[in-house]
Amino acid sequence: MAAAHIGDSMIFVGGFSYFANKTYSDVLRLRLVKYPHRDTGRLPTWEWDTLPNFPWPIQSAGVVAMGSIVYVMGGGQYDGKLFCTWQNCDMFETWTGEDRIGARLLMLDTSRPDGTWIERAPCPGTPRWVHATVAHDDHIYVFGGASGTDKHAPGNAAGQVMNVVDNWKWNSHTDVWEPLPYLPAASGNFPGGQVVFKDRYVILVGGNPYGKVVDTNGNTYEPYGEEHVHHLCDDPAEENFVKLSCPTNCSLVSNGQILGHEYYADIFVFDLRTHRFGTVTASSPKDPDLLPLGCGVMPQNNNLPLAAVSPYGSQLIMVGGECDKRVVINSKVDLTFYGHYTRLALVGNLTVHVRESVATGAARVPAEKRS
Repeated sequence: MAAAHIGDSMIFVGGFSYFANKTYSDVLRLRLVKYPHRDTGRLPTWEWDTLPNFPWPIQSAGVVAMGSIVYVMGGGQYDGKLFCTWQNCDMFETWTGEDRIGARLLMLDTSRPDGTWIERAPCPGTPRWVHATVAHDDHIYVFGGASGTDKHAPGNAAGQVMNVVDNWKWNSHTDVWEPLPYLPAASGNFPGGQVVFKDRYVILVGGNPYGKVVDTNGNTYEPYGEEHVHHLCDDPAEENFVKLSCPTNCSLVSNGQILGHEYYADIFVFDLRTHRFGTVTASSPKDPDLLPLGCGVMPQNNNLPLAAVSPYGSQLIMVGGECDKRVVINSKVDLTFYGHYTRLALVGNLTVHVRESVATGAARVPAEKRS
């Protein structure tokens, strides 16, 4: 399920269930109808209602809002076996429209009682799900994501989940899409929504390497940008640990724990003014056992956590995600376990240190795809 914030409401679109083997088209609104009162101790009151269903079942779409209008970009379907982004899964007979559902853009004006979903120009890029979508100054920005496992996908893309690295900007006045630089590395699965810092920097948290990169025509490529991605360091006390760029004094845990390396512990930054990518540095001075110096910028390799930047402040809030397991043992020998679906919640303070931006991935993509 994906969501966007409009005024005192949250708009939720679609979603899927592994247990029911089903993707949903429901659109729900959660409204704050009574504010909390500090003096009386009154708690807030919320109410649910429904909005017009999305035209087809959809999950992991990019959902953002501008004014009273909610926009849904891309997304996929799950039928119990396949994740479909190039076309609708065979089991969904509720919709038999055009292909490339993971590149479609639709809008709904939530202020109109008779509002209906209206389609805008589809993204020319690769159909995708689990991508970051951001609304800023009458534009929508789309970053990364993954392709589906559709059996009818074009080129070499059938049956494979692969990284999508092409990024796009849509103008709400002209209904025109503009290509942006490629990701600095073959990654993706970033949380979107309220992730803009200082009205300029898009914060792209975590990441997931799928082993291949795919373009809009289904052509596949080898991963690139390994120098820009990181995992948490293993404990150097272990003799046969998989050594990454970890300093010798980086002791993340005791007892030689081997950390998984399925996901990334990175945070990329995209500058909305210069259209360039950058990276962050991080530390945890109040809890050094959580993030030892030199061990990356997040305390857990994390794929698609919930993330948000405080609207008028400098805090990054990150909750959950799909993670490599980790045990943290601090100086008091207190043990904390963070599982695959972690209960870890983090709050970080953001500051800006402008320096040379990292290179984009365009140089590693064939020239015909860079025009």
